[in-house]
Amino acid sequence: MPLPRSAATGKLKNRHGIAIVGAGLSGLTAAHFIAQWSNIPITIFESDSHPGGRVSTSQSPPGEHGARYLLGSELDVTPGTKYWRDYGLPDGRNIRALFRTLKVRVTRFGGKDWPRWCLLSPFRSMRLDPTGKNLLKDFRAAATLIGRLQSEMNPDNGKFKDWIKTSCLLEGKSLTIIKMILAGESCAPWTHLSTAYALECLASAVNANEKWFQIRGGSTALIDNLSRPFHERICWNSACTRVTTVSGDTVQVTYKNSRGLNRSYFDGAIVSSSDGDALTGQYTFRRHFHSYISMLFEFDAKPRLLKIPTADLCSGLYTDDRLVNYLELEDTKRSTRRWVFRILIPDAGKFLRWSDKDLETRCVKTLMRLGLNGKPLNAPSVKRWANGLPCGGTRRSYDRVSEKVYLCGDRYGRWPSMAAAIVSGARAAEALLSELEK
Repeated sequence: MPLPRSAATGKLKNRHGIAIVGAGLSGLTAAHFIAQWSNIPITIFESDSHPGGRVSTSQSPPGEHGARYLLGSELDVTPGTKYWRDYGLPDGRNIRALFRTLKVRVTRFGGKDWPRWCLLSPFRSMRLDPTGKNLLKDFRAAATLIGRLQSEMNPDNGKFKDWIKTSCLLEGKSLTIIKMILAGESCAPWTHLSTAYALECLASAVNANEKWFQIRGGSTALIDNLSRPFHERICWNSACTRVTTVSGDTVQVTYKNSRGLNRSYFDGAIVSSSDGDALTGQYTFRRHFHSYISMLFEFDAKPRLLKIPTADLCSGLYTDDRLVNYLELEDTKRSTRRWVFRILIPDAGKFLRWSDKDLETRCVKTLMRLGLNGKPLNAPSVKRWANGLPCGGTRRSYDRVSEKVYLCGDRYGRWPSMAAAIVSGARAAEALLSELEK
């Protein structure tokens, strides 16, 4: 439970208080709750010049490069319900209540099933049927299939690739559809995923009863509200290289900035960056990360793919193209440059080394073959995530890797999401404050 504001303060040995590594969503959430529950000083180390981590809202063109959606099942959990363990905050509130405190508003996305279009292998050769027979038009068919898969699933942690060999439901076109969706949802090769994690991702993506929400003003609005009280306590462009407990009472943070290599000492630390295992030297979380690339193209007129005219691109389109896995069109409601096309490249690997121009050329070429009715106005906004999404899920909210040092982030949770990052940061903050109080 939360500590009184005066708690733990009198037991501090080091005047710096608590170090938080990473000014992303999880780290800033941890800072928010520590400030709410105690008077302990906070110092945040951020390797970049701005907060946000994988939450990144582009201004030109407007759109989300990183996390974009929250599910109703994540926002509105209540004590005792199915997902309270996963998404309930330690102070007894849910995430929607936290947003109200932060004056962050969410709006329902669309009013349609999301997403509901898949384009199968003819996409590669571009031998498309203009009638749209190569599209999975009704996404509920996939939902029905995945529901059957879950009912057959043996609840172990075996590899999905091994499990599907025993399932007669996954073959041919069905298996291709599943691979396409998993690539977009996890950014990882489907062969890397556990059975339970793969089916969780699939069920979330095609659940016809799930509600999808977006943060009004972009996801960065949440980051701005969380980071505003701490701007004077954030060490920008400070890349941490090591976080370790050097005695029972002291945590040493080693970091690089324009002044060179530095060391500071704290009473505890929360590491929220994706390289947290390497920073602490405690490889308790044995999962790796898969990179991805996000690209935003803007148009004056609403773009259409003439060879698949029936597809509602605002609802999203999965493909089995190696580069262009997922497309989504957004109406920005502006008078000019109104439409923004987002393209997701999961498990980017070698594509991280491609120049922005090469990526643009390859993506536009693919879209033109599909009959894109127009050209993007300018060069796209491109964001590369070398440390992308973790490969797999967990029911843990954080790890205590050594005395008074905790790991948190969207690596924790049923799958990577903004909700998982928020809950992980809050629960790591509670655990560290409880340890300091002892």
